[in-house]
Amino acid sequence: MKIKETILVFFSTAEVCPPNSTFSTCASYCPATCLNPNAEENCTRGCGEGCECDTGFVLSGRQCVPEEQCGCDDNDGRYYMVSAS
Repeated sequence: MKIKETILVFFSTAEVCPPNSTFSTCASYCPATCLNPNAEENCTRGCGEGCECDTGFVLSGRQCVPEEQCGCDDNDGRYYMVSAS
C-alpha cells in the first residue's frame, strides 16, 4: 500500500486590527501599555505577526488609546480603565 504525503501550507494574511492599531509582521511580544509605556525598551522576548498600537497609542486592556487617556492602578497593582470605577 502506497501512502501519498500531503503537505498543507498556510499563508498568513494581515488580520483586521482594532482602531488605532496596525498589522505588523514583527509586533513586539512586550507591547507598551498604560502601566508600562516603556515595556518594549527592555523586551528580550522578540516579536511575531500581529496588531500593534499606532505611534502615540498604548494598550489599555485590549484597546489602543492615547497615553494621556490611560486609567490608573491601585495600591495592589490592579489597573482600572478610564471607564471603570
